Amino acid sequence: MNIRVVKSLSTRPVKGVRRDILSDECTLHTDNLIRREGALVPALEFVPAEDLPACPQNVKAAYYSQGNGSIYFVAADGVWRLASGAESCVKVASSLSGEQFFADMYINGFSATTLFNGTDRVIFTDLAEEEAEDTEHVFSAGCVHCGRFFGVDASDGVKLWWAASHPLDWTEGICGCGYTFLPPEGGDILALFSYEDRLVAVRRRGITVVRAYGDPQNYKVDATANYLTADGIIARTACACGGKIVFCTQSGLYAFDGGDIRRLMSFECSRVSSPAFAAACGDKYFLCCDDEFLGEGCVMLYDCSDKESAVAAVFPSALFAGGDGVYAVCGTAVGKLCGGGEGVWTSRPISFGGRCCLRSVQVVCDAPFQLRITADGAERTLSDGECRAVNMCGGSFSFKVTAQGALYSVVAEGEV
Repeated sequence: MNIRVVKSLSTRPVKGVRRDILSDECTLHTDNLIRREGALVPALEFVPAEDLPACPQNVKAAYYSQGNGSIYFVAADGVWRLASGAESCVKVASSLSGEQFFADMYINGFSATTLFNGTDRVIFTDLAEEEAEDTEHVFSAGCVHCGRFFGVDASDGVKLWWAASHPLDWTEGICGCGYTFLPPEGGDILALFSYEDRLVAVRRRGITVVRAYGDPQNYKVDATANYLTADGIIARTACACGGKIVFCTQSGLYAFDGGDIRRLMSFECSRVSSPAFAAACGDKYFLCCDDEFLGEGCVMLYDCSDKESAVAAVFPSALFAGGDGVYAVCGTAVGKLCGGGEGVWTSRPISFGGRCCLRSVQVVCDAPFQLRITADGAERTLSDGECRAVNMCGGSFSFKVTAQGALYSVVAEGEV
């Protein structure tokens, strides 16, 4: 006789789960999203300037003149000028020597921009273009401060010159031109900034403040040791931003506020590395760097007021501060870096405490978006308007939201 054993009809208990996964612990990385007022907002996009013609190829640096509104491009084959309202660029220097830089100033009562190219000087005003040569004073960087031009000696990085007035005026005398040597522990001078009533020298290993106003006999160099950094400053990352001098080393982003150097952001535990050059306008600092997810030469935006950052897939060869914001050179196109664009939020693999049937996902966003869900090799892509029913099963889930506006929440509901 066969005896049948009655099996238990009980089932494992089902537990409902509901979780907002748009949090730091669930986030793997974000692209072009910055946190503002409880949401993730697209940070920047490259908007080509319709009123600007194509620029030269292989541009490696650019400068905008506040005095005459011209844009100057330093390219592989020379320096080009795009005058305000012009339909094309004009080459103003064919050969490049040393470090090229620009300075705005007043010469004989006229607003002028001077190009420094080794021993050559090219002075641009609204009226004319003048070329000059100065074999006795060759500079690697410089700026105008308190009505005088200050320049860094190209052959001696700690030697600081000042002219009697503009860069072509080397009148000698107690009130004329002169020079001083900065304390050696700071290293070579990389850049100069006119900062309130002081001249700030950004150096290889720190900051030196020069109190240079009035007559030269009253100039004073502050002690460098108060403003030293641990590793070397990268010259082309130094910018005036948010009332501070902001710059990068290989390990992080720093700011000098006139009294001390403070670290704004560490690169050692972040996705960002290899800072190269930067530009700033207002409180926004734009840095060209490498990124773990987007690759080499993209742009990181750091907002000095919110102390938030975002990395975007914009790959410029040069950045410069224009009259109304920061501009980028991408190929032969010149465009403004504006807020907006498309942001991407990517989650880590998320487990809900066991094998789960994901019933629905609700995305709160004020603009069109797309949601991609991956679980156990299966994938579903949903667009706005249909992000409710999902019905996918798996041990863990990965989520990716591509949004064109502010992303407020991503709420997942299911049964474990």
